[in-house]
Amino acid sequence: MSNKTENQEKKNRALALLSLSLKQNTEINVQDCPDENDIAAYCEGTLDKAEQESFLNKVSDCPESYELWMEMERYRNEWEESIEQPLSIFQGVHQWLNKLSTQSLWSGGAVFASIITIFFTASLLFRSDYTS
Repeated sequence: MSNKTENQEKKNRALALLSLSLKQNTEINVQDCPDENDIAAYCEGTLDKAEQESFLNKVSDCPESYELWMEMERYRNEWEESIEQPLSIFQGVHQWLNKLSTQSLWSGGAVFASIITIFFTASLLFRSDYTS
């Protein structure tokens, strides 16, 4: 099982447990609710293990924080899905060539032609040395 699938499965289990606990908890203490920064840190994965557990306990007691968390996760998932797929080698070369200016292409062509000319001249000289 891939790491991404395992992470998604863990999140789904956590969501199921949270939804069950939300139905069971009727008393809400607003001071115990995680704020937007805590929710963002959890979504980004920057909390350590103890902080993650504390976050999950707090968010299970606060429907507003839970709803905000779900909204942030939805946006993050949509963003991850909208990331472009890697380009093929041909598409990458095509984009690279489109970025080049005409002057740089002419300069590169002139350098390439000079190298080819030197190569053929040198090969003719060496061949004529061995045939005489």
